[in-house]
Amino acid sequence: MFFSSAISYIETLFYSVPLAILPLLNAEARMDLLDLQKSQHRAVVNNSLGGETSLEKIEENGLTLRYTSASLWRMELQRDSTIKVTRTFFAKDTTETTRIYNLKWKLISKPSTSSKLQSVVRS
Repeated sequence: MFFSSAISYIETLFYSVPLAILPLLNAEARMDLLDLQKSQHRAVVNNSLGGETSLEKIEENGLTLRYTSASLWRMELQRDSTIKVTRTFFAKDTTETTRIYNLKWKLISKPSTSSKLQSVVRS
């Protein structure tokens, strides 16, 4: 029972993300992703750039999107009731940006960014 209600809370937070924070997915597209996931279909929708966004994972404390073919978007509810949003961009130099919001989606910490140089494997 707790797991189900925790998932419902994460879904509610996901629906309420402002477009300024998740600009490629309007509320209808977010609802479609969750509905597809619940019906055990592949949860993929077209985003506002014409590409695909997929719901990769939903857990009791967060969810992960394949936001674009070159990025991930992760939302995690923290123990202190803040929301950690991490955006990862994959390229030769992978960049990760993390922001912390309150439950009303107001930014409460300055964005932090880290980069990792990807090693190229040649066969």
